[in-house]
Amino acid sequence: MAVELLVLPIGPLRTNVALIGDTARREAIVIDPAIPSLAELVAQLATRNWRLVLALSTHGHWDHTGELAALAEHVRPVKAENSRSDRTHSTDID
Repeated sequence: MAVELLVLPIGPLRTNVALIGDTARREAIVIDPAIPSLAELVAQLATRNWRLVLALSTHGHWDHTGELAALAEHVRPVKAENSRSDRTHSTDID
């Protein structure tokens, strides 16, 4: 399995968003999508012909969880999860 890791500094705070793709299966996950990462993520996915299968937020800060909803509107189906320690902020977008 070949894996490609992209670390995308997003927004005015340059928040690191990780996009990890399995280049053989053409599937990807995103970790901590930050507002406003939607356009960049969609572009990166399209460039590589990847399908987003999971969006994961490691913590419940608004700048990350807010982008999970935006991803759900543009890339379906996608499963979104928060870290186990932040279950109160879990977002079900299936």
